[in-house]
Amino acid sequence: ALREVPIGEFCLFGGTPSALPACELQRLMDFYLTEFRVDGGTTLRAEGSPDTLDEAKLGDLRRLGFDILTYGIQSFDDSMLALANRRHTGRDARDAIRHARAQGFTRVDGDLVWGLPGQDVGKFLGDVRAMVDLEFSTIVIIKLHLRSFREVTSAIGHDTRAAWEDEGARLRIAEAGHAWPSLGEQFQMREQATSLLAAAGYGEHPATYFPHHTAGPERWRSLNLDQDQQRPQVGIGLGG
Repeated sequence: ALREVPIGEFCLFGGTPSALPACELQRLMDFYLTEFRVDGGTTLRAEGSPDTLDEAKLGDLRRLGFDILTYGIQSFDDSMLALANRRHTGRDARDAIRHARAQGFTRVDGDLVWGLPGQDVGKFLGDVRAMVDLEFSTIVIIKLHLRSFREVTSAIGHDTRAAWEDEGARLRIAEAGHAWPSLGEQFQMREQATSLLAAAGYGEHPATYFPHHTAGPERWRSLNLDQDQQRPQVGIGLGG
């Protein structure tokens, strides 16, 4: 159930400067509650990475009524996480879902990326198995995009190029000894991961999203799939 917490109460929570982000979350929720038709059927979801959704932030979110999380895990391999300039480790990623479950979040989804430099089929399947073992509600497997979203019509991108999109940057990564997986290896990553997930009870719904059959697709996915069943959701991105 949604809970409105007076800003003064939230700003004083804990009595430390670290409580300030909670005030900002409350301000965002006040905006949604005022400007949109939010009711008991509206779900609340937060998305971030293991380092941005720490235990304190999870507690703030639960007090505001959030019960769905999506983690940008990307990989459990520390060397690939460092190369991708991520600030969390594989251990942080494993601890993240445990902390979320302990705080009462009912649904915890997670994203993995295939096609990373230094990644092979075995490493990617190892990441998928780790997600299965940790019992994520949905496992999302996404290909690393090497072309700017500005060059395609399937997504909205940023004005500045990502490092992966620069051919010179990709060459320097390869010269440093981090081999880019071939198209054949990437195909095997996708196909073998799909089979592994199916055997573990995860079905694709739709492309790239694999919810476990006990959880089902997240309700907001109806926006893409079931136009006659629109479901409202507040989603807040908290870093990545």
